[in-house]
Amino acid sequence: MGAFIGEIIALSMMALALGMDAFSVALGMGLLRLRLRQMFYIGLTIGLFHILMPLAGMAVGACCRASSEVSRHTRAGRCCYGLAGK
Repeated sequence: MGAFIGEIIALSMMALALGMDAFSVALGMGLLRLRLRQMFYIGLTIGLFHILMPLAGMAVGACCRASSEVSRHTRAGRCCYGLAGK
């Protein structure tokens, strides 16, 4: 039961963070004088990023988890460093 509560709390926190991000984008778009078509394309682009980035993060995390010769923090650091292109 405790693990279930932890999952619900984690999911709620992620939903809140994504909702706040979407609200900030909508607020910024509302402050500018944009055409409806521009708002649609901006919203579509941001929506795609909200879908693709978590999926990419899960894929990178799965790849990092597959190599078990070093600690978890070292693997995560290497993955982030690799994503940065350094």
